[in-house]
Amino acid sequence: MKKLLLLSGNSIGNREWGDSCAEYFRPDFDLIFYPQYAHWTTGEKDINFEIELQKVKETVVGAGEKDEWFIFAKSIGSILALLSIQEGSIAPKKCVFFGMPLKIFKAKKVISDWSCLTEFAVPTLAFHNTEDAVADYSFTVKTVHELAPSIVLQTLPGKTHEYLDFALYASHIKKFLSL
Repeated sequence: MKKLLLLSGNSIGNREWGDSCAEYFRPDFDLIFYPQYAHWTTGEKDINFEIELQKVKETVVGAGEKDEWFIFAKSIGSILALLSIQEGSIAPKKCVFFGMPLKIFKAKKVISDWSCLTEFAVPTLAFHNTEDAVADYSFTVKTVHELAPSIVLQTLPGKTHEYLDFALYASHIKKFLSL
């Protein structure tokens, strides 16, 4: 059974990304899981990684051997995915990331080192706009190339951090995932 875990960006405004992504790729997966972040209802500004890592773990508990997990993650969701994979909560077959905010991640000192990237071996396709307003393009390209060779970057022209044009990404994603 093909299962998709969607992890969106930090702000509640990213709910549209998750909803649109789920709708667009629904025909390609047997089940789609899109957990809502706790801080969206509590009014806190930033994601609580401890709570959300536990949610990922609970989502995949009891998964069967025949289950194939895939992760689509935007922005801070890509960081949550990296950390979930590193701690062994989920072992996806492949990942697709959008706008990885690695510079912000480093500045906020969410982790003590880059081991979630250097130890990362999941085949991953990552879309990144050249002028992403949130996730620094140059820093992301440099960091991914140096530390995470399993991540293939797909550079796109663009100034936003929205990543809502799934028709633009679909052919790349379907080919990468062999859907």
